[in-house]
Amino acid sequence: MRTLIWIDQHAAGVALRKPVLEDRGYAVLAVPTAREGLAIISAKPVEAVILDCLLPDMDGEALVNSIRAIDSTLPIIVLSSLGNGVPDGLAHRADATFTKARDSFSSVAAKVCELITQRTQKA
Repeated sequence: MRTLIWIDQHAAGVALRKPVLEDRGYAVLAVPTAREGLAIISAKPVEAVILDCLLPDMDGEALVNSIRAIDSTLPIIVLSSLGNGVPDGLAHRADATFTKARDSFSSVAAKVCELITQRTQKA
């Protein structure tokens, strides 16, 4: 089973959306902080990262930069609860960005699958 990591402090939102990914055959490791997410990414193989751009211990751009330093090919999908979307600096470093209130989670899940497939084909 392929494993994803989801870094988001909003546990209720993750719990609501996580089954969409599990139904597509992914194990989803959910953690509330960037520090915990980076520890997992450093320790075990994951297929992709989903993260909220506003975390309690690190901003999204710094987190994406830290993930890229560990694995530059790991697909990163950023979710934003901000009405104006993901900040430009962060959007340019991520593989895809979505706004929680505007974009359906099924489109997020489809993009996750697409990015993982592309990465696998390049390997």
